[in-house]
Amino acid sequence: MSEDKFFNTVKNKLGSIRPPVEPGAWKKLQSSLPIPWYASLFKEFGSWIIGGTATVALVGSGIINFQTKQENEKLFGEISTLKSEIQILQSKTDTVYLEKTVVDTVYIDRTVKIPVYKNV
Repeated sequence: MSEDKFFNTVKNKLGSIRPPVEPGAWKKLQSSLPIPWYASLFKEFGSWIIGGTATVALVGSGIINFQTKQENEKLFGEISTLKSEIQILQSKTDTVYLEKTVVDTVYIDRTVKIPVYKNV
């Protein structure tokens, strides 16, 4: 019997007599494995992190909304002031209509004689 065949036979025999694994054993093994730092951070402080992020987003959007509203009110005030100034200027100025006539006259400045040769 060759050495490889012997090891394969022993391996198959030992693999077939393996006892069944208890479900609790996998949980114990998983809890004993090291976890990354960010997973433990979110596991311990996940609700605080999410709550803080949501609070910052809410306060930030409120501040931006308030600033935009103030800027819009300022611009609307300037627009209404400009409209009233335009109306005042339009009421003070007279409208003048100009009429332009078009002349279709052609003046001959000089004449030039050019000889034309015909091929015979």
